[in-house]
Amino acid sequence: MPLALVLTAIQTTTEELFFRGYIVQGASLVWTNRVFLALVPAVIFTLPHLLNPEAITGGWLTVFFNYFLVPGLVWTVVSLIDGTTELAIGVHFANNIGGSLLMGVAGNAVNASVLFTVSKFHATYTALSILVVVPVFLAIAYGVFKRKTLTRFPKPREDRG
Repeated sequence: MPLALVLTAIQTTTEELFFRGYIVQGASLVWTNRVFLALVPAVIFTLPHLLNPEAITGGWLTVFFNYFLVPGLVWTVVSLIDGTTELAIGVHFANNIGGSLLMGVAGNAVNASVLFTVSKFHATYTALSILVVVPVFLAIAYGVFKRKTLTRFPKPREDRG
């Protein structure tokens, strides 16, 4: 468990800083449109995760909900609104540590001793659970941990278009 906590913290923080930090900053050099800045890291985040066994087993529904929509798009939007990657790092860590220690799926990308093991992966149930968990997280994040002022994205420079 201590090893899982440390390695998961390193993995999730690295991914979030890269995808929500550097990729968003790099994309902002091309175009500062917020939709573009949300979509680019979402697509780039999804691509390496396509090789995960769950993506292969679950098909398009899993890829869309588990990799593109929620961790890719929603956490990028949260980071853009909040102006930091803190919430995205925290929720990514909570998601991955839950999958590493609490509930796992047989044939998962991370094979570790977990408290509960699901014998067969069901993409539909996973997608439905995400539709419940994400609004709860957003309500807690913006209700409990509300900042007095939100960081505003800088206005585009005229020389970049």
